[in-house]
Amino acid sequence: MKKLKTYDEFVNEGIMDVIKTPIKYVKIKNNLKKYQKAKVKQALNDVDFAKRKAKGADEMTAKQKEVLTQANKAKNAALADTTSAISQRMNDLATSPILKKVVTLGTTKARLAANDVVFKSADGEEKKKLKIKANELQKKAADVTGELKDYESTAAKKAEPAAKVSQTNTDDIKTSKPEKTDKPEKTDKPEKEETTTDANADKKAKLEADIKSFNDNIEAERSRMTKAMKDLDQAKRDLKTGRGSEEGVQKIEKSIEDSKEDIAELKKKEADAKKKLQTLGESFEYVAESVSQKFARLRNEM
Repeated sequence: MKKLKTYDEFVNEGIMDVIKTPIKYVKIKNNLKKYQKAKVKQALNDVDFAKRKAKGADEMTAKQKEVLTQANKAKNAALADTTSAISQRMNDLATSPILKKVVTLGTTKARLAANDVVFKSADGEEKKKLKIKANELQKKAADVTGELKDYESTAAKKAEPAAKVSQTNTDDIKTSKPEKTDKPEKTDKPEKEETTTDANADKKAKLEADIKSFNDNIEAERSRMTKAMKDLDQAKRDLKTGRGSEEGVQKIEKSIEDSKEDIAELKKKEADAKKKLQTLGESFEYVAESVSQKFARLRNEM
């Protein structure tokens, strides 16, 4: 029998998966926005249908009512196909326990938002049923939120020992005092300048690593999109010859749309990181600048 993972192993494995694949998290968040939009649209469609049906109850013919009903069903079917495709996309992306929880929380909140739209226009027995459904969804969302906080809490506890050791070592350095001598104490503080310089160097290295990661992900996404576009051409040809399906074409089109949005998101993050790096570079350049040097520089800039 396969050995079960301990709770700590399970949690931290999930945390590491998110750290290693931040692009998947971004994609899931983007898809959750689309999912909620589609669910709310479907709810609004049903509300609009009910209002139009009630308003024309005495005026519309049986044929007109049937046309209205079929139109509502067709629109809901299209929106259902959209949410189904988005759900599948998110399930494919959620390759770790914590990402699965993110999807569950997001879809639950989307259903809650759609339920709220219908609730506002409902009355009587229907409103009671919607209230019960809302309570169930809120409880589920609260439970999943608690589980996600457990992930974060466990990861934080794991990091505590290392942080304490680091803090202790720093404190030892701060409290360590040299033996008293007759020499006058120096008025300058090179240690502070060195600390600031080191901190800036660390930030600079982190930003450079982030920029490289964004670039790598952009190129990877472009490669996936190029392949998907070739697959789309083939899928369209197959559709014409009867060997493919409309659903297959739509799935590929959806993946291309996702890739375009992901690339745009990554480019924005890359631009922000480059801007921060530039700002940091300017402050890094003058970090150890003396008063006379600063005066000379400012005089030249005037």
